[in-house]
Amino acid sequence: MAPKVAENLAALRAMGLPAAEIKVLPRVLYPGYFADRSPVIARPLSFVLFNKLKQLGLANSTGFIAVEPKNVVWNAFRSYLSSDLQTEIAKLPPAQQLETDVRVVDAHIWECISLAWGRHETIGEYLTAVLAWLEGGGKGSIGLLARRLRVAFPATLTVPAGRRQQRRRRFRRQS
Repeated sequence: MAPKVAENLAALRAMGLPAAEIKVLPRVLYPGYFADRSPVIARPLSFVLFNKLKQLGLANSTGFIAVEPKNVVWNAFRSYLSSDLQTEIAKLPPAQQLETDVRVVDAHIWECISLAWGRHETIGEYLTAVLAWLEGGGKGSIGLLARRLRVAFPATLTVPAGRRQQRRRRFRRQS
């Protein structure tokens, strides 16, 4: 991945465009990790997912992903999601688990796993830093801005569709 990033940076700079790299390192998994990263994964489900990863040996003792997610050893987790995720979601009160579409929840789980593995090419939590850097003409330290302006818990910034719809209905009733 690093050679491709270097090649892209060089090409952008050759065109006179501002270019910088934000290094995305592997993340530590913890019980609330999935809920902190995604608005469609409830905290109790996050705990279940984390425990399943530990049980299957896919997260090591320090919480990092132990094996590349594309490796066949992940098939056990994939099987678990395809067979048991709907059941796990159904166990949760609707007020906690607003998203019940298994495909949506599954997609968010894999995005979180890719992020934790540290091989994710675009990460929304750095958008504010990138925009500030671009507004400054692409000058200055993108790393410093990334550290200062990174959104630590993106799930807290997102209003899930269910809540938006509830607010719209309340607003219409009040009008």
